[in-house]
Amino acid sequence: MSDQIQQQQELHQEHEMQLQHELQEQHELQEQHELQEQHELHEQRELQLQHELQLQHELKDLHERQDLNEQRELHEKHELHELHEKHELQQEQFQQLEEEEEEENIEYSDAKWYVIHTYSGYENKVKANIEKVVENRNMQEAILDIVVPMEEQIEIKDGRKKATLRKIFPGYVLVKMVMSDESWYIVRNTRGVTGFVGPGSKPVPLSDDEVKAMGVDEFMPVVDYEVGDNVRVATGPLENFIGIVEEINMEKKKVKVLVSMFGRETPVELELIQIQKL
Repeated sequence: MSDQIQQQQELHQEHEMQLQHELQEQHELQEQHELQEQHELHEQRELQLQHELQLQHELKDLHERQDLNEQRELHEKHELHELHEKHELQQEQFQQLEEEEEEENIEYSDAKWYVIHTYSGYENKVKANIEKVVENRNMQEAILDIVVPMEEQIEIKDGRKKATLRKIFPGYVLVKMVMSDESWYIVRNTRGVTGFVGPGSKPVPLSDDEVKAMGVDEFMPVVDYEVGDNVRVATGPLENFIGIVEEINMEKKKVKVLVSMFGRETPVELELIQIQKL
């Protein structure tokens, strides 16, 4: 009987020990599982943190690219604005040059012959004095020509013929000019001039027939250039501009030149004497 009891006790102890062992194993497994879950959670957090950092970096790059694009757009807008202003300025300058050229052409076409009265014997001095003032004041476009009408006469002296020049109209000088207050003042106040010929001293231009009758031949320039030649504008608003001769009209004493202006070829009409061959 005692042996059975002892045996049962031993079995009971073994059973308890087995239970304890199983409990311990379960506890260890649970700890391992918790550690593994913690490790996995830590790895997930690290991955999430890395992902967030990457997103922040990409977002920063995106903002920087946007800033660069905005700066580039602003720069392009600024350049476009400057280009537009430059183009408008060039258009204004070109228009101004065209207007000045039109005014100059009008002035040339408005030039007429006038007669001035001088002291007798002062005709050539008056001519020289006016030419000097015109040169000093750069008024070649306002006062174009001064003429003392002369004719050739033959004298026979000591049995020999001698050709001499004689003034056709002593005391008078012809001036081709664009009449204005300034040009009138210069001519009228030249030493030796007593006034313009006309009613009440009001200047009256000569007609073409009167000019021819007074022995004045219209000046026909001799040009050394031809169509296709490269030329430089010598006088006027387009002075020093380079161009190509497109057309020559000797009858009108005009020449059409393709002038390089602000990067494009522009046709302009000039006087024959306004250009020089390069």
